[in-house]
Amino acid sequence: MKCVISLNAIILFLLINVTHAQQQEDQNTAPDIVDVTLSPANSISSGGTSNTIFDDNDSLNNSATTSANESNPHSSPAVGLPIDSRWSILQLSDADRDAVCKQQVDFCANECGGSNITSSNFCNQTTMAWNCSCRNKVPDSPPYQWPVTLAECTGREQKCQAKCTNQSTQQLCIEGCAKYFRCNRPGGPQSQLQVMDPNMTPKYDDPTSNATVLTCLSYDNNVFLLSPFLLAIFVAVVMCV
Repeated sequence: MKCVISLNAIILFLLINVTHAQQQEDQNTAPDIVDVTLSPANSISSGGTSNTIFDDNDSLNNSATTSANESNPHSSPAVGLPIDSRWSILQLSDADRDAVCKQQVDFCANECGGSNITSSNFCNQTTMAWNCSCRNKVPDSPPYQWPVTLAECTGREQKCQAKCTNQSTQQLCIEGCAKYFRCNRPGGPQSQLQVMDPNMTPKYDDPTSNATVLTCLSYDNNVFLLSPFLLAIFVAVVMCV
């Protein structure tokens, strides 16, 4: 009899908390529109820094290895990112995508020393797939500085920060988003928009989706369900013994 009462109490408890969580989520839902326009402070010089963008399959794999080897504590999914902060570069308006792609193509030409020296230079406004390679050298700028990659990172970071709605931890949450995505810096989640052919569809995997369960215990007070749930189970077991 005690077990039946305990289980009913657990079910009622979860229903109340889930309903409250849904109400809070509806109130705190932020708009998906973010501004990824590169400000003068974030603009990229054509000179770049010493690193590489690659133009063949082996080199693309090496690029992933290089990015992974630039280790720092924020390069893997971290506890503390808000839930439901997923964002894709495809959510940009057509005008914004066109602008980013134009920056990308111009940036590639500058990296190579002229548009006639590029062996591959494209940006697909529909899929945001891109690539750049030069006939006479390897571009100097690292992948995280290229316009498409930077626009994707900026959009993800801004969406993440827009979901930091808990006033008591808001600043920590905002800083956590910036430290995780590391836009225009090495060590952040790797973009997968660079492909070999303009007709290829890139991957739009959002790294924050892997952190959803972990973040339920961090910044959003509407999702503190796991600990009470475990506590309720513990109480039920004790009462049944």
